[in-house]
Amino acid sequence: MKNIYNIRKNHLNILLMLFAINFTYSQTYTSWITGSASDVNTTTTGGTCLMGGGTDNDDAIKWMIQKSGGGDFVVIRSSGTGAYNDYIYGLGAVNSVETILIDTRAKASIAEIATKIRNAEALFIAGGDQATYVSYWKDTPVEDAINYLINTKKVPVGGTSAGCAIQGKYYYSAANASVTSAQALANPYNSDMTIGANDFLNNPILANVITDTHYNNPDRRGRQTAFIARMWKDLGAGINAKGIGVYEKTAVCIDQNGIAKVFAPATGNYAYFYQFDTTSLPETVTSGSALTWNNNGKGVKIIKIEGDTTGSTTLNLNDWTTVSGSKASYGVIKVVNGTLTETLGTSGGGGGTVIYCSSAGSDASREWIKKVAIGSINNLSNSNGGYADFSSQVTTITKGTATTLTLTPGFSATRKLYWKVFIDFNNNGVFTDSGEEVYSVFSSATLTPQITIPTSAVNGNIRMRIIVSYNSITSSCGTYTYGETEDYTLNVSGGTAKLMESKNIEETNTEIVIYPNPTADILKIDFGLTEKENIQVSIYDLNASLLKTIDAKGDLGQNRIDVNVSDLKDGQYLLSIKRGDKVVKRSKFIILK
Repeated sequence: MKNIYNIRKNHLNILLMLFAINFTYSQTYTSWITGSASDVNTTTTGGTCLMGGGTDNDDAIKWMIQKSGGGDFVVIRSSGTGAYNDYIYGLGAVNSVETILIDTRAKASIAEIATKIRNAEALFIAGGDQATYVSYWKDTPVEDAINYLINTKKVPVGGTSAGCAIQGKYYYSAANASVTSAQALANPYNSDMTIGANDFLNNPILANVITDTHYNNPDRRGRQTAFIARMWKDLGAGINAKGIGVYEKTAVCIDQNGIAKVFAPATGNYAYFYQFDTTSLPETVTSGSALTWNNNGKGVKIIKIEGDTTGSTTLNLNDWTTVSGSKASYGVIKVVNGTLTETLGTSGGGGGTVIYCSSAGSDASREWIKKVAIGSINNLSNSNGGYADFSSQVTTITKGTATTLTLTPGFSATRKLYWKVFIDFNNNGVFTDSGEEVYSVFSSATLTPQITIPTSAVNGNIRMRIIVSYNSITSSCGTYTYGETEDYTLNVSGGTAKLMESKNIEETNTEIVIYPNPTADILKIDFGLTEKENIQVSIYDLNASLLKTIDAKGDLGQNRIDVNVSDLKDGQYLLSIKRGDKVVKRSKFIILK
């Protein structure tokens, strides 16, 4: 009887095993394939593509295709269709594009899906809902396959929107409702601040990074700052916590050496790179309290890079400092009691810069800038394809002194040329302020205009832009048909405006925050007092002429003064703040409407 029982038991186990095998193979999934169904093996190069959502970036996909060696391109998603197939297949030479719908944990455990991912030469994670990506794929063979591609096979792995948001070792899982910046800044421990830490995708170059997307919506910046504060406070990253935020239509593509380039189809599209100033730690990261991360205006450092179709400006993510290219600016994001201020133009990395609009001729084969000479600059450049950034070439110019600028044209067809020269006297990033178009003329001859820097100009480095074109152009920005643009730097000295007399100046460490800067209408001043005192705010132009004074009574504790500057024109101004009879703050600010 015992033998019969054992035989029946073995038969039952075999039947259960066969059922399990049959159940595994009976699991179905949906996929779409374009191109060859035969697997190929190509030589690949690793890389990471972080796309900001909205319209997909063609240049970033082409970058991934190039790194794939023309192999099999796999797209994974938890909802949607196979719409990516024809789009990607049409952008370059690939063996195939296959989109796989993985919308349950059971499907994420199907061996065939994991095998297809592992066989890919490029992987792209579509937009959608990152909460489903985490809940369906985390701790499954799909997760293992993605990490295999990143770390072992070393193929390009990218994603857009939700597919970008999960790629850092720290990630916003959106497991509950989507958190807004207002909620995150008011309480960094809001129940919707669901942050995963080192338990999903494993990309070493993003080891201490959290990503966010749709960054042309300013609301994203507050929650990103709160994410990083939490990573520092209690999620294990410490002062190594970093963040990347990407505009829609824009992509950050990081190569195998950790060099990040920013692709965008047009001007005005950016990526943000956050990192700690090691002397500026968040002051208040407490459950139920508003975030404060200010430290006398140092806040968290940002590098803001404008993308273009070639990814011409890069940041080395091995040090988060080394920038190559002309389209980066430095700044800080500060948070005081839940209120965020972003300021650009402050020093950082290799020194602060001001972002300028793009200007270029689309055809520089017929007329171009052959040579520019002013002061110590003597630059024979010939044609540079429509634009050249020579802002690293600097000459010192003294205010009020006429200086000769020599402009030598180059042309293959003798046509009358139109010249324009702009100088950003107030260093606010535009050439449209009064008097900043300093020269314009129709001429095909070598020209020697006299340039005089007004005493109202700021001291230090300012931008000079030179444009030559076949047709008359009216703007310092944008693309025109025939001709070329070149940018240079003038180091202005002399005629320094004095903000105030030196007597009674008592610069203190009192925390005074001035924002937003630039501003269009209202300048806010936040400060704390340990006793009631009279406060006086004075605004001067750069010639030290007093424009307005505001008197206020300061109360014990936190105070705010709103200064209406809507009646002042665009430009740079000087600010003085007195507490009693002592000057406690002097600062510059910009009005930009």
